[in-house]
Amino acid sequence: YQQAVQWIRDMLYYAKFDVEHLKVACTNYLDSVADCKRSATDMEYAVWAKLRYKEYCLSNINTVLHQAKVLDIVKKRLLQSPQEVVAKLEALQQHITNPERMRIHVGGSVTNIKNPKSVWTQHFLPPNVAAHPAPSRVPPYPPGNSRLNAIKGETRIAGVPGTESSYFSRYCRAFQGVTDEKNARASVLCKYLDNGDGPLWDTLRGGGFTYGFGTGFDSHQGTLDFSISPSSNAAVCYKEAVKVFQDFLNKTTEFNTSELAGAKSCVIHDLVSAVGSVTDVLSASLSNYQLGLPIEPCYTTLAIAAVNAVTEADLQQMLQEYFPVLLGGDTTTTLICNPNKVEEMKLCLQDFGFSDVAVVETEPFCALSKNYLPKLALDGDP
Repeated sequence: YQQAVQWIRDMLYYAKFDVEHLKVACTNYLDSVADCKRSATDMEYAVWAKLRYKEYCLSNINTVLHQAKVLDIVKKRLLQSPQEVVAKLEALQQHITNPERMRIHVGGSVTNIKNPKSVWTQHFLPPNVAAHPAPSRVPPYPPGNSRLNAIKGETRIAGVPGTESSYFSRYCRAFQGVTDEKNARASVLCKYLDNGDGPLWDTLRGGGFTYGFGTGFDSHQGTLDFSISPSSNAAVCYKEAVKVFQDFLNKTTEFNTSELAGAKSCVIHDLVSAVGSVTDVLSASLSNYQLGLPIEPCYTTLAIAAVNAVTEADLQQMLQEYFPVLLGGDTTTTLICNPNKVEEMKLCLQDFGFSDVAVVETEPFCALSKNYLPKLALDGDP
């Protein structure tokens, strides 16, 4: 155990950056980016993230569009001024290994080890790095909705070469907060609506409109989403989905007790599966700590109890509160399809009542042509 702690210390604090190895690593990453550019799914996600998230949001930065540009810049700098790149990497290394920013979560059988915490105190930090008295909790995450572009009732259509299917996403503001009491109701409602034997499945999948769809509340970002993918015509598919949602809203279709029990079971299964192994428990422990969730009693235990308490009336209340906004309020809608189908999709949405429909020019940055790269507006150092 002590030796393992020292190995981790050596890797984090004593690793040296070799220029030739960096060149090889950069080339390998660029090769993987080329594969991603040939994947319609990866390109579709990249365009969707660019439309949905702010420019410097991690969800945007990690896409193939940003990586292709940055890696190309880094490769050129490795050839022209390699020591400058090494210096920047060393500065990054010092930043992320600063004890003030580090928290250590250990997963495994350490109960037979005498004073397992003191081993870290004695053997983890190098002599030249001063220990820092850790505060009781790391600074809280910034609000999840700070990553999103403003919701202004906009609809954006993007044509992505290489795909014959269409992908639809629509989201609106909802409740925010991982510990919000509405979390359990939202989870059960989404499982109920996405049920493989439910009205949405029968209409959309059974009717041949799409291979997949999903509803989801994101309590961290504070959004309610509905997505369709892949579909031969996502705009027509959305029209059919709206009919099903309207039937629930006007109570033509009522919630079924047995299907509610099935939805609860699915949510509870997901909660339990998320802590099904030592690695899962470690990951959950770390994320719960960062989000400020309770340790005792366990958040999973509290969540299961809340799910079991959900009633049909709770589902109807959640539906009436948020779905009218999703169907006709302030929303952001993105639709991604083949460039040859963009005008067809645009007309379909306009016929269905979508007013602010605009086409986003994507072919240049999907192709990542050199002339277009400066327009990505990625200011600052990569």
